[in-house]
Amino acid sequence: MPSTTRRRTTLGLPLCLFVFVCALLVALGARAATFYVDDDAANNNGDGLSAATAKHNITAALALCNPAGGDTVVILDGTYADPADQITLASLPANATSYTTLKAQNRWKVQIFQALACSQDSAARNYVALDGLRFLALGSHEFAGAHWKIQNCA
Repeated sequence: MPSTTRRRTTLGLPLCLFVFVCALLVALGARAATFYVDDDAANNNGDGLSAATAKHNITAALALCNPAGGDTVVILDGTYADPADQITLASLPANATSYTTLKAQNRWKVQIFQALACSQDSAARNYVALDGLRFLALGSHEFAGAHWKIQNCA
């Protein structure tokens, strides 16, 4: 009878480590970001990644958001009356599949004048959440899209 020797391979541990590292890199790359807006910021030169380096206008912070959604824009206490503070359909992520959230740092301590604006040629926007904001001088606007959450707003 011929002798059969089973050869053992040691790919188990290196393969597991490789899969773990790949999964970790994908998870880190897909992590949602938080951006900050402060009407007291001098300009939009900050990176928006902290309250200390906040953007001055809401649209500048929205421009940093991932088109697929999932990011949060925290708006620091204050009054936002600049046209660049309008939340327009064009300024929201276009291909969102998860919520882009605009929220007040402190509920109802953010006032946005002429807050919501859209034009007839604006494409629909989906997965938008507004939380804790006060809208003043709204007028009437129509927004197209699905999966909008508006909570704790006045």
